Amino acid sequence: MKFWILSENTAAAGSTAASPAFGCEHGLSILAECRGRRILFDAGASALFAENAERLGLSLAEIEAAVLSHGHADHGGGLPVFLEKNRTTPVWMQRRALEPHFSDRPSGLAEISLPPLPAGRLRLLDGDARIGEGMRLFSHVQAAQAFWPQSNRTLLMRGTSGPVPDDFAHEQHLLLEEGGMQVLLTGCSHCGIVNILRDFFGKTGRFPDVVIGGFHLSSPSAGQDEPSAQVEAVGEALEAMPCRYFTGHCTGAASFSRLQSILGDRISAISAGMCFDF
Repeated sequence: MKFWILSENTAAAGSTAASPAFGCEHGLSILAECRGRRILFDAGASALFAENAERLGLSLAEIEAAVLSHGHADHGGGLPVFLEKNRTTPVWMQRRALEPHFSDRPSGLAEISLPPLPAGRLRLLDGDARIGEGMRLFSHVQAAQAFWPQSNRTLLMRGTSGPVPDDFAHEQHLLLEEGGMQVLLTGCSHCGIVNILRDFFGKTGRFPDVVIGGFHLSSPSAGQDEPSAQVEAVGEALEAMPCRYFTGHCTGAASFSRLQSILGDRISAISAGMCFDF
């Protein structure tokens, strides 16, 4: 399996004139190759993921499946660009990802919903699903409050009489499996990365070999990472699981450093332009 980071908060430097420096933004997009098929997992906040794909020599027209991790604009803002460049591939998402979502920022309430998308290209789900050989989606995580990110407090969804705390029923995670190896892709892990992996173990009887994505241990709107004790508890729980971790985006630099002090070389940072083989 092979994975390219198309959009992320940081960028890997280009090395030659033929490979210029990659762009970065607050967003996430990953292109995966599994069993000879290419799958797009999230599309970042803008057209940047497509620009970085071009720098990497990757064709969006060759992608055979697309998955949206959850209904926030920093993961789905680039979907209209993808749907324009790829005229046939469906986008798999949880049905509730299309609902309005908000961020309670110091400057006021900001909408962070998805842009308008053509209904005919969407595959709306209400739970777990197999979407292809070696491709499974997991959702509706049973979340222990102890590992629920505190930064979720500023994230809201539409209620009957106004915005209410988001329950993240619109979040899903993609498992890719080839040759006995399992790689789990997460978007922001709003349900808590420890909760996600424990729920995954309960459903499959094993942990994935590799986890790639954001762990939501930082709030960009508040400019703060999760409390040190919370991050350390997450790190200790992850250390007890036999996984290799590649993370960035909403994990936060300070939280990543704390995790690395616990996990050592079992955890690595991701940046736009990077490529991993497993």
